[in-house]
Amino acid sequence: MEKQYLRRPLNGCNNPISFGELPIYHDWTEGESYDILGNIKNKDEWITQNIKEKQFFNPVKIMLTDWQLFDGGWFIESYENKALYYYLTQIVYDRPNELDYLNF
Repeated sequence: MEKQYLRRPLNGCNNPISFGELPIYHDWTEGESYDILGNIKNKDEWITQNIKEKQFFNPVKIMLTDWQLFDGGWFIESYENKALYYYLTQIVYDRPNELDYLNF
């Protein structure tokens, strides 16, 4: 199975998931072109702008370790830290504590 396209992951209700009002994408065998992502953005800046306090930077960065931020949304490039992905897709219902550190 060769992954040459992007797809929006779905939650348990078959709805596409987002994070921070930005769509989430991952590799798939069919779907959208990678061009939909646009240019890469600075994830560290996004974290700094969206955390409640500076001390929460590293935990949030670790939660997003597999995610890259682009103009067109988030791209999950690997699955070393699956907690947020699993929660948003409703594979598990354990809400990551790091979500409490964000302003949304």
